[in-house]
Amino acid sequence: MKLGKIEKRFMNSPQHAKQAINRAKKLLRFTSLEGKQDFLEVGCGKGAASKYIASNYHLNVTGIDLDPKGLFS
Repeated sequence: MKLGKIEKRFMNSPQHAKQAINRAKKLLRFTSLEGKQDFLEVGCGKGAASKYIASNYHLNVTGIDLDPKGLFS
């Protein structure tokens, strides 16, 4: 599946990144984070949530997305 120009612009916006980080924070409250653990973000886009989780929760983070051009750019 390929994103259109408008969809891509929305998905790469700072507002969308903040929303992704906030969702991740809420979800991580429901899990126990003991020891070294892995985290997979499917559909990570630019990886805003992945970067935040890796630096603030000290997890091994892997992000995957269908659009390789947008990954961590």
